[in-house]
Amino acid sequence: MITSMIAKANTKFNMSSFRHPKLSEDDHTNGCKLGIDTWADTCCAGKHAFVEEFIVGKTVTATGFTSTLGSVPDLPVANVLYAYDTTEGTVILLECNNSIYLGDKMSDSLMNPIQAEEVEV
Repeated sequence: MITSMIAKANTKFNMSSFRHPKLSEDDHTNGCKLGIDTWADTCCAGKHAFVEEFIVGKTVTATGFTSTLGSVPDLPVANVLYAYDTTEGTVILLECNNSIYLGDKMSDSLMNPIQAEEVEV
């Protein structure tokens, strides 16, 4: 369902006029899910992601897992952050570099475990 919603979205993206998506009260209350997608090859950042920086000159064409979903060209690539509130009351920042940025076209976000494994600490 998420992929078909993305495929129908307008993907013309202007970095110079970028603003983070406005989150509703429900968005703030419910937060987002950072799902694990073992079939994908790249992380995908939704509207809750905080864009630290866009990778200038780098865009991708995303294709769904089936040809009926088509593809979406010219999606920007960004380094993004997520805040995770622990049960102990501390906040951990999760950084996902080189994520496909979908912003308000995607409610939640996807992390790819293979991409995360390749990061050296």
